[in-house]
Amino acid sequence: MLQGLAARLVSPVLAGLGRGVVLDLDPAGTVVRSRPGQAMELACAHVGGWRTPEPGAALVADVLLEQQLRPLVEAVAADGPVAEGLLWGNVASALVGALTVLGGGPATRIVEELLGTGPLAGTSEGGLAGFRRRSCCLYYRTPAGGYCGDCALTPG
Repeated sequence: MLQGLAARLVSPVLAGLGRGVVLDLDPAGTVVRSRPGQAMELACAHVGGWRTPEPGAALVADVLLEQQLRPLVEAVAADGPVAEGLLWGNVASALVGALTVLGGGPATRIVEELLGTGPLAGTSEGGLAGFRRRSCCLYYRTPAGGYCGDCALTPG
């Protein structure tokens, strides 16, 4: 669940970087809908942001990692026996996955910087070209699970 929600949060932020915009997804107005058998939905009541020709990783980290994802990671970790490091690994994987879907572009530099700092530092190895998590997302333990492409448990 956390990785899917993280992907839905990071995707529009990374896409905005391609247009020189750092989206500000106000946590107070961000709503997640999850229904059995349906894709998770994300809606934002008031989307704002900053237009900047050279977006900095510090601003993106504050808006995305600190305002949106840190409270989510902490809530999930407090709710059950899941290590925060594993959850931040899910966020790192969501960032790289979203960047891959977008085809790189201006967000590449920001993602590289984010992976090396703050709560994402040490969650992966191999850089963007050979991204590999250092923790397992535990998907293989679900009924329909298997091993992810960036899984730490499979041979590199």
